[in-house]
Order: sequence, then structure tokens, then C-alpha cells
Amino acid sequence: RIAMASPPGDTQREWFARKLAAALEARPEVRSARIALTATCPPVADMRLLERMLSWAVYFITRQVPAGAPPADLALAVRWEKGRIAVAGAGTDLAFAVDKNYFLHPGDGGHAGDALREGCLRTVLTMVRERYLAPGVVVCRTPEQAGDVTALVADVWGAGETPARAELEVKGEEDLHAVFGDSSSASLGGILKFIDTITNPRQTTTTPGGLIVLHVNEYGQYVMRELLESGSS
Repeated sequence: RIAMASPPGDTQREWFARKLAAALEARPEVRSARIALTATCPPVADMRLLERMLSWAVYFITRQVPAGAPPADLALAVRWEKGRIAVAGAGTDLAFAVDKNYFLHPGDGGHAGDALREGCLRTVLTMVRERYLAPGVVVCRTPEQAGDVTALVADVWGAGETPARAELEVKGEEDLHAVFGDSSSASLGGILKFIDTITNPRQTTTTPGGLIVLHVNEYGQYVMRELLESGSS
């Protein structure tokens, strides 16, 4: 049996700062980023939480750079204490808990009830459209919720930029071909082929993104989780 253990707190802190600088410098809004580490770091058990917070921090920070301005040189201080990460500099001062399950930029919506939910969705969808996050996953419990998300996708993308759409049902083994295609074929099939048409830079035709609507039960949720966590997306 293999025992899984997270890295020590200081290692996590240094990893976060290093990844933050690299992710910022990969954005066209940023020319350089210097990260100063302060305070000790209580470790988190699941590093995926830090991955989620990293993408949110990059989105928040780069939105402070004025539109049309030349690439910025950023000097940021990262403070990590009492289960919270705080980033200061670049005209912003943001702090967030590492266990948050959603993103919300103040410019994307309200902070209570339906406005909070829509604001969080708008932030996630905007991050996908602007290539801060891939993929964005939204879990809907009812067809009405799925319809609301579909409408919000159209609003976030705007006129003339409708993302390609695929819809399928994954509720048993008989539906696996719709996800993975024909296992006896060397070419991509199923939803993997659809994703390739969106993300493959060698495609001759380009689309402004893709929307996959999945109708799943517990079995289907497991199949899609394995697809996402294996890196196949």
C-alpha cells in the first residue's frame, strides 16, 4: 500500500510563489513578476486546493492591469498564515481561504443568494474564455440550472463568439463509446474528439471554446471524474 503525504508547509509556500510568478509571466498583461515570501505556511492535505487558488489569484491580479496598458512589472508580497493566503501589490490586496470551492471576482456579481451564485459562475466562465482555467466544470442538479448556465455562457462569450456545443448521456457502460470513442480505433473518438477540435492548435478551423452538457448518474460522474483527473481533458 502506498501512503500519500503532502509536502511540508514551507515547500508548499515556495511552490505556490514559484508557480504564481511563472503563471503571471505567461500572461500577456505581465512582463515580469517578483514574489516575496513572508510568514510560515501551515500545510494543506490536498495540493489541488492550491492549484485552484493559484488560477484564481492570477486572474484577480492581472485584472488590475489597465486594459490596453503595456505589460506590467509586478512586485508582490505573498503572506500565508492561519489557513489563508494573502497577496499584496499590483494595486490589489486580496486574501482568500485555501478551502474555498468557488471563485468570485468583485466585478462579476453580488455576494449573497442568487447574485453570489451567478457571480461565481460568471467568474469561472470568464476565466475559461480568457484561458485562465481549463476546463471549467459546473455541476447542475436540475435541467433548469443547466439551462441557466447555458444562457450565461452565451452572455459571457458575447455575440458572434458562440462556443461549439456537445450533449450526451453517460449512465452506464453502454455509454462509454460516447466518451472515449471506439477502443479498437487508433483515432480519437467520442467526446475526446470534440475536445480535440477545440484545444488542438493544429486544427485548421478554430472555435472560441466548447460547451459540453452531460447528463450523468453516479456511474457517469465517476467516469467523467476519471477523465478529468487523468489529464485527458
